[in-house]
Amino acid sequence: MTRVSHAHHDVLMGYANQLNDLAECLNGDCLDTAGVTAVMPRLRDLHHALRTRLIPQMDTVEAAVYPTLERLVVDRPVSAPMAAEHREIRRL
Repeated sequence: MTRVSHAHHDVLMGYANQLNDLAECLNGDCLDTAGVTAVMPRLRDLHHALRTRLIPQMDTVEAAVYPTLERLVVDRPVSAPMAAEHREIRRL
């Protein structure tokens, strides 16, 4: 189970890393019209993965796991760092 969970999260982290890479590139001068055209397939694939895998996973964790974590660990906000990461992923 642990191996499967790690593999699943590795795939999801790959999407987040792609987001960071693309956001950094788009915020700079690395793309001209030809460059944008070249990365469009990658952007479409990433958008599809975000819509169908990563964001639904985040929604599920926020709805099912966060409340339980907060109830079990009352002396510190356990889900706050993860919630911040999720907000950043949605922003990107």
